[in-house]
Amino acid sequence: MVPQMLIRIMERTPGTLRELLGTGMILNHAELMFGEGARALKVVVFEEYRGFLLAILPPGAFLGLGLLIAAKNWIDKRRERRAARKAVAPTTGHGLTRPRTSESGRPTTPNSIRARPIAPAE
Repeated sequence: MVPQMLIRIMERTPGTLRELLGTGMILNHAELMFGEGARALKVVVFEEYRGFLLAILPPGAFLGLGLLIAAKNWIDKRRERRAARKAVAPTTGHGLTRPRTSESGRPTTPNSIRARPIAPAE
């Protein structure tokens, strides 16, 4: 199981997700940036992972960013559709729609509509 701290890091930085997909490790070669003491920071998430070269290369960053933007747009549209549906058909809290009512507050179901006599033409 992946530690909670590792999940929080991945949520906040798309680069971490890119590194994880590319090599299966996080903070691999951290000693190049932080010195020899950082060798212990390397976290292997997927054992014997062959890697995904496109994720490591610069074009993979653009593709990954495009996928993240597309996912965010999809989620936003889905939320808008759900909000629009709730505004159109309010529910009683049990998933049932409320009966339609007239201006007087009386239900306008077919059983409550009364036939009105037609006035004779003069």
